[in-house]
Amino acid sequence: MNTAINATKALDMTSQKGQMDLLIKTAGIQVQTSTYYADNASYTLNPLIGIWDKRTYTDAEYKELLKGKADNNVLNNNDILCTGLNQIDSEYDEEILLKGDVFLSDLFEKVMAQKDFAINRDAYDSMKFSDFSVEISLNRTTYLINYIKVNMKMMQSKIEGEDEVAVANDISVSIIYSGYDGGFVIDVPEDVVKNATLAD
Repeated sequence: MNTAINATKALDMTSQKGQMDLLIKTAGIQVQTSTYYADNASYTLNPLIGIWDKRTYTDAEYKELLKGKADNNVLNNNDILCTGLNQIDSEYDEEILLKGDVFLSDLFEKVMAQKDFAINRDAYDSMKFSDFSVEISLNRTTYLINYIKVNMKMMQSKIEGEDEVAVANDISVSIIYSGYDGGFVIDVPEDVVKNATLAD
């Protein structure tokens, strides 16, 4: 089974707003969702029922939430610095391009732990990964991430009836980061704000 996960993230820390779009393709099924962050609230589309879930936060919680999503400076991630990633030639002068057949466990756990991906701890613990290929693009001046591309094989244990079975999966993950300079506008659509259901 093949699974492709494509995500784009945009954050405007000046106006304290953000947006994330997520597309998952697996076994011939396509699931797409989005999350907006604005005015101490998040709005996430439940792709199964087509309803927007709203969550509210205190000022401190909201600032911490956006700060966590903006923490993309890889120099703070020892897992990346200590791995066998090699710098390769880039066609762009302002880009540092790193590539290698390694598993960045800390980075992957951090990404998949975000609620945007909706993968819980038990599900993650049941996954066994192998055959990794990682490509990371950085801004040469700021060292902030432009994009991350990961390809891997994953074996996951599942219970079917009374038996435990292993499901093999080829996974590709692509995450694009943008909007560090705030040179754009993020607006939550009016119908999303109006129709969102407050989550428990």
